[in-house]
Amino acid sequence: MNTDAIFNPTNWTRTFTDEGTHFHFRTTEGDLQISITAGDTRRAAVKTRVYIDGEEPVDFTEAERLSRGAGTYQRGECLEADKAWDAGNRQVIKNKKARAAELINELPLIAELLDGVKLSFNRKAGCSCGCSAGFIADRVIRATAIVPSWRKGEVEERYLPIKAISVWTAAKA
Repeated sequence: MNTDAIFNPTNWTRTFTDEGTHFHFRTTEGDLQISITAGDTRRAAVKTRVYIDGEEPVDFTEAERLSRGAGTYQRGECLEADKAWDAGNRQVIKNKKARAAELINELPLIAELLDGVKLSFNRKAGCSCGCSAGFIADRVIRATAIVPSWRKGEVEERYLPIKAISVWTAAKA
């Protein structure tokens, strides 16, 4: 991928919300979609989130079997089921970390943005219910980009806090 893509204003869209101005960058590299959300918002000090997919799936069949065997399962009621769920969850984290390392090696844009950044996996990176597991950077990642100006047809260079980086496999046609 050409790392100059982030400086191309045609790859960015601009939206205005009550929270401020948001910039959205989207590009494709092979069968991967890359999305970056940045902006001048009240939440600019929130550490950058990184979401990925494409990791190896984990088989939770044994944990599910043990949970069903325990009846209505609540953590702590069946030690064997707890251990099976914990082992599966550890493998999910291991697979996500391996996939993140692969993407950093495959995609120069991602490697450049994440250079020197420590990522920690968090099941609740995007939502308190745990529906958007991802990585939380050790700091706010910032990047200079050429983005559409609020004046129609013009562009401007902005130093933006990046709120989220997402990489996923595009659906096959």
